[in-house]
Amino acid sequence: EAIPITIRDRSQQIKHLSLIAESEDIGGVPVRFFGILPSSSLTIQEIKNAKVLYEKTGFRPGDRITGVNGQPIEHYWQFQEAIRNTYDDTVTLQVERKDAAGIRQQVDIKLPLELNNTRIDVDSEAELNHVCSLVPRLQITNVSSDVSELQNGDIILKIGNVSYPTYKEMRDLTIDHEGKDLDMQVLRTDPNGSDQVVDVVVQPKRSADNQRVVVGVAVALDAQHPIVAKSIATEDNPEPLAIPRGATITQIGDASISNFFDIIKAANANANQTVTLHWQLNDQSGTLPLNLQDVEKQINVECALTQMIPFGDLEDIHKADHLGDAVVMGYHKCVSFVMQTYVTLKRLISRDVKLKAMSGPVGIATIIYQSAEQSLTSLFYWLAFISANLAVVNFLPIPVVDGGVFVLLLIEKIKGSPLSIKAQEIITYAGLALILSVFLYLTYNDIARFFVR
Repeated sequence: EAIPITIRDRSQQIKHLSLIAESEDIGGVPVRFFGILPSSSLTIQEIKNAKVLYEKTGFRPGDRITGVNGQPIEHYWQFQEAIRNTYDDTVTLQVERKDAAGIRQQVDIKLPLELNNTRIDVDSEAELNHVCSLVPRLQITNVSSDVSELQNGDIILKIGNVSYPTYKEMRDLTIDHEGKDLDMQVLRTDPNGSDQVVDVVVQPKRSADNQRVVVGVAVALDAQHPIVAKSIATEDNPEPLAIPRGATITQIGDASISNFFDIIKAANANANQTVTLHWQLNDQSGTLPLNLQDVEKQINVECALTQMIPFGDLEDIHKADHLGDAVVMGYHKCVSFVMQTYVTLKRLISRDVKLKAMSGPVGIATIIYQSAEQSLTSLFYWLAFISANLAVVNFLPIPVVDGGVFVLLLIEKIKGSPLSIKAQEIITYAGLALILSVFLYLTYNDIARFFVR
């Protein structure tokens, strides 16, 4: 069903939308989502390995980002946009930090950037990330523990019989070789800084989480080298550029090129013009015209930080002004909890929500433990939520619980006498069997869900 939602946009205008939730399996449990993620703040959250974070990024818990490349920012979405549109190999962040004495100071932190591969599924080459139809090579950024043949930083030179594969070609070959050996050739930099070509064999497998056939690596675009994997046809450039795979871009217009960030800078500097692109591959070299009309539409890549920054959640504190206000807030929240429980029961009966999505004692204990680790407020919140759930369940017309007793008393009132002892025993045992069956099923689900994680 379409659900009305009211929002305030960036320009402070109130808008009324209508959204329909889509179902998705998370760990085997069907859950509905709008596609709206909780926002982050600009403050680094408290973490256990703070020393490692400082060594890798220069950040400390409690630091707050106030600017990107000298431009002040106030919101996380501004930070995201600034990073995406930096188009350089590094970014300088302005950070507010408190010293040991609690005095605020401003520090600058410089971090490396990468060109992120932003798509998971690509149906056609036109959807590939590219710069003016030029697709960079792929570089491995993360390797799962069961893939020992590959390393972070490896640049993919060949997969199967395809040299300098694009992301789509890599996905197609991965799917075609499910459960089979797949030859790969990568360029690897050793600890001494020397490059060497390494041949490996991998075996794509189907992921248990989302059923995708994967090699077990995450990839980004090789932005540090201006080497083209392929030129593709796009909406703005219907014909691919006549440039061979593996060619190095050496010059665009009057600008010398040393990486893909330079290609983006040169394209923006010559917007709405046609300039000459120079390329080289071994002993071959060539030039070709590069049309930069509507250049902003031809840059289909995004920049991203190479290191993950642990930002804290953006929180809005709801606090009562006095005891009376606290009682009213508590009442409304309690009503909300109770209504959520009744709605869930209704959805269970209509099968819009599956019993598999419910949690039993093990799941409840896990949630309580996690909330206790977060804060005392979070613990009280979940205790109240569980109490409201128990209150609703306890008053359901099920034998053994209070709701079932109430039904028997109501029957006795209408009938003028209680049910026979035999009938009450049958009803009680049936209720116990039902509750025990649900208890065992939910406990099994909780344990199975734990091992799936």
